[in-house]
Amino acid sequence: FVSMLPALLFRGQNPTLTLRAMFPYLGFILYFYLLTTKPSLKWLVRLIWFLAFLYIVVYLFSLTQLPDVIFGSFADKDVDDNRGLFRLFIPGRGFLFLAFFMAVSNYLYSKRALWLWIAAGLFMVIVAHVIRQYILFSFIIAGWVLFWNVSLWKKMIFLLLGVITGYYVYLYSPVIQTLISLTEVQVVDNVPTENIRITAYRYFFTEFSPNSISSIFGNGVPHAHSSYGRYYN
Repeated sequence: FVSMLPALLFRGQNPTLTLRAMFPYLGFILYFYLLTTKPSLKWLVRLIWFLAFLYIVVYLFSLTQLPDVIFGSFADKDVDDNRGLFRLFIPGRGFLFLAFFMAVSNYLYSKRALWLWIAAGLFMVIVAHVIRQYILFSFIIAGWVLFWNVSLWKKMIFLLLGVITGYYVYLYSPVIQTLISLTEVQVVDNVPTENIRITAYRYFFTEFSPNSISSIFGNGVPHAHSSYGRYYN
């Protein structure tokens, strides 16, 4: 909130636009609300499932409206489907991952196949994000937990199903094939230059701010409908 003033004084962005641009980053308010109210564990679990379900509904609805971006962040201005599906950056995906790992945990605890199917469905939504790190680490963590906490015959079934499914997906899933091709291209085209993220960090920490006041108190979040947002773009 402090950065709203530097955005107004040095970037010419209306505080209302700055506040609107900040909405995706205000999730921390929920933490302080929970810290103050001290809800029960059962209530927290229900909240996670509700927010995960709400996120999935919003995300899937947004996919049906593309290329028009209904919900999302500044990063969605040039959304495309070069990964086989459109990739959106809608705030709240953390609840999707919480729900996914809770479903895996519930399956191990209750041994009910329903939770395994729910986990599989949530993983499909994760795959629909077409972000390789999310897919890889979700698969590895959940797979490791499942594999080492079930009986031997279930280990064999999971391993067999994993090999068959992986082979089928590799051959026939256009999304996975696109992600693999993208990775191969990036590896081939990789040159021994500075990582783009390091370059971005250096630029935004040392060159982006117009003065020392903005460096200390922040520049404010740019909004696409302001001159600041157009400059940022």
